[in-house]
Amino acid sequence: MSAKMKLKAIIIDDEVRGRNSLAILIKNYVPDVEIVGEAASVKEGTKLIHELSPNMIFLDIEMPEENGFAIYNEFPEPDFQVIFVTAYNQYLVKALRHSALDYLLKPIDLDELSDAIERAQKKIHHTTKEQVTILDDAIKSNEFKKIALPTKDGLMFVETDDIIRCEADGSYTNFHLKNKKKVMVSSLLGSYEKVLSNHF
Repeated sequence: MSAKMKLKAIIIDDEVRGRNSLAILIKNYVPDVEIVGEAASVKEGTKLIHELSPNMIFLDIEMPEENGFAIYNEFPEPDFQVIFVTAYNQYLVKALRHSALDYLLKPIDLDELSDAIERAQKKIHHTTKEQVTILDDAIKSNEFKKIALPTKDGLMFVETDDIIRCEADGSYTNFHLKNKKKVMVSSLLGSYEKVLSNHF
């Protein structure tokens, strides 16, 4: 990315301290990103997104009025990247991995922030409402019924019950499905062992 072409970003977080600390980190250490707005709720954030057309939003998940997923009611197929921000919660982190969503844990680590922004810059496909639905359903039911697999053609959504086995193939993972299909995914097997540990 050219140094002259900055990404416009918005922070949506109900905690002032959380917004300030993230904004300071980005201003001081991530020159490719400019924070153009901040909001304390999904409602405020939605208004800012319409006004400012950001390339990226940093979205807190757990907020008092509405959780961060509510943003997808207004933007089901957003033309901006979303990086979720959350306090550590073991089950929620597992659900985020399961849904192939980018996330940062509070307190935010600079290296993890840089990595998340770099991944967002490279992404062709934006986060979809279907990914968020998988996550939301998993959190509510305490059960993973679907998984989002990043393939060379984009995200593929697969029922976990349709997965027979997974096997490592170098830096890739092959998923063998009940319909005899084999899906190659550009991630190491270890990352799926964590999210499918209760499935097999």
